[in-house]
Amino acid sequence: MRFVTLIAELKLAEARLRTAMTYHGSTRFHAKLLRRCATLMDAVENHTPDSADELNEQIAFFLRRASDYNGGAIADRSMEIVVRLMNAFPNGAPQDGRSLALEALEDVCGEDGISAYITGSLERLVAIDTGFRYLAVSQPNAQFNRNTQAGMVSMHLEQVIGRERYVSRARRRLELCFNGQAQEYYYPVAVADRDRRVIRCQMKPVYDNLGQLYCGLMYMHDVTGHALNRSRQAAVSAV
Repeated sequence: MRFVTLIAELKLAEARLRTAMTYHGSTRFHAKLLRRCATLMDAVENHTPDSADELNEQIAFFLRRASDYNGGAIADRSMEIVVRLMNAFPNGAPQDGRSLALEALEDVCGEDGISAYITGSLERLVAIDTGFRYLAVSQPNAQFNRNTQAGMVSMHLEQVIGRERYVSRARRRLELCFNGQAQEYYYPVAVADRDRRVIRCQMKPVYDNLGQLYCGLMYMHDVTGHALNRSRQAAVSAV
């Protein structure tokens, strides 16, 4: 079934439920409609898009749902689905704003060059050692975390991003990075003055002159605007 058809069925079922709750007293009937809505919502959340246009429609739907609820479990769940879709279909995810910082590091020679490059970067860029502690931090990343560049050095990653994000996502990705596999993924984050955002994280292993890995670089870029553009593209395609 197409995603738009699932959405239509869900909205119609929700409308029936609202009407039943207002005008019908049968608890059994209410329960039946609730189960129907739950089944449809499960289908909507787990639908696999069969085209780029349908992927855009799904991202648009869940971004709008997160905005409509603007807080709470439903908004959080909607943003998680947006991120899941972008991670599951990287070729369909927004490609704008890829890190020139990580690409430029190929031309930076020596550890001193890397440290100067990171600390002087205008992007959110950090170096993490194999013990998951900060080695160097850019000014934008320190500001994002309400800290100073020097203040974040030697802090454990878990102290900064929290245990849930560290255990469920960052540690596993960094371990893969430390095994020589560059990483790229998306995650949601709540920012007090800007609602929920979608962040792309790129990780790259760094080796010394003898070929030994000694840290990983992490670049974080806010791609919420690009996700919203996909939402607008979906709206235009639907016209």
